Amino acid sequence: MPLLLTAVFFFFAIFFPKIAVAFEIDVPTGLETEVKFWEDIFTKYSPDHCVFHDKDNLTKIYAVVKLPESKPSARKLSKKYADAIQNGLLHLSGGGRPRTKLERNIVSATEIQQRFPAYYRYAMNNFRCQRGVDLSPSIMRSKRVVSYIRKTLEKSGLPEDLAYL
Repeated sequence: MPLLLTAVFFFFAIFFPKIAVAFEIDVPTGLETEVKFWEDIFTKYSPDHCVFHDKDNLTKIYAVVKLPESKPSARKLSKKYADAIQNGLLHLSGGGRPRTKLERNIVSATEIQQRFPAYYRYAMNNFRCQRGVDLSPSIMRSKRVVSYIRKTLEKSGLPEDLAYL
């Protein structure tokens, strides 16, 4: 049920921000970090943002890059940052001290007990870019069918709010 409430909260946060403040979502113990990360992806970042993070530990955000509108330029800049992170991790995996702001960000995002060469070697193949998400187009498209879906859910004895997922 918390996932459903989270989805409904995001819907209201985007289209009815004053109402959304009244909702309080119970986050299961141990999932606080993941929920916070995805809240940011859906509310703080646009599809023009590329959040470079560790695949396994979502608190490790190495860089957030605003990409240009042009798809070829966006791909090129995204690849440039991915290569820079890869090179930074390679440098740190050799025991080097951080030389650039990006390398300092990588070190800062890494827990103290993991700041050793073997971890940075592992991290070289364990980061990715997550783009921000804009739900507006999906919600606008859903307006045509959401009433039908809600009626069908109600007939089936299921919560109507599932229609917003």
